[in-house]
Amino acid sequence: MGFPETAARLIDAAIAHARHEKNAHSLAWALAVAAHSCVTQHEAQATVRFASEAIDTAREHRCLSGFALGERCKVGRSHQLGDFFGRADLQKMA
Repeated sequence: MGFPETAARLIDAAIAHARHEKNAHSLAWALAVAAHSCVTQHEAQATVRFASEAIDTAREHRCLSGFALGERCKVGRSHQLGDFFGRADLQKMA
């Protein structure tokens, strides 16, 4: 499926750039994209790790798109890893 190694390098660069620029919205989105990429590669633990940070960053800075994609990625993979309650509380974003 495509070029996963190239995608991983670009995602790592995007995360590093967002951290360097201290841009919370870009960071939340880059982390959520990283989580989504891990979903397509069937990497459940990495998906949950990236998605959790995306959700936390998005919640802290009210970035709804990063929150939504992070939550979408995390729910299925948490369930796959046996954590049936590993989802964010959607009411906290309201």
